[in-house]
Amino acid sequence: MKGLGKVSGELVLSDVLTSNPDAILDLRVQNVNLSDVIRPAQNEVYLTGLISAGINMRNTGQDASLTNPSLRGQNEVFLQNGVLHNLNIMREIFRKISIIPGL
Repeated sequence: MKGLGKVSGELVLSDVLTSNPDAILDLRVQNVNLSDVIRPAQNEVYLTGLISAGINMRNTGQDASLTNPSLRGQNEVFLQNGVLHNLNIMREIFRKISIIPGL
């Protein structure tokens, strides 16, 4: 079913004219059908299902040398009815095991 998901977000900037501006980002994705947003190439491994996710981040500073150390956040991801397509798990396990010497 197309169009049933919801994406929302908020970006709050404060003290933007100072040497230490603050930025807060809150982004939410709810019940987005992965089949509507991901178009896999033929024979490529892909995931289907409904995804809900959220991220809340905060940082301070004007450039990367200041913002990177101050970056803090939380995130969460939920997948409902998730299915991996075009993946033979047993073949992948045996392929990985076959590179171990002596097996």
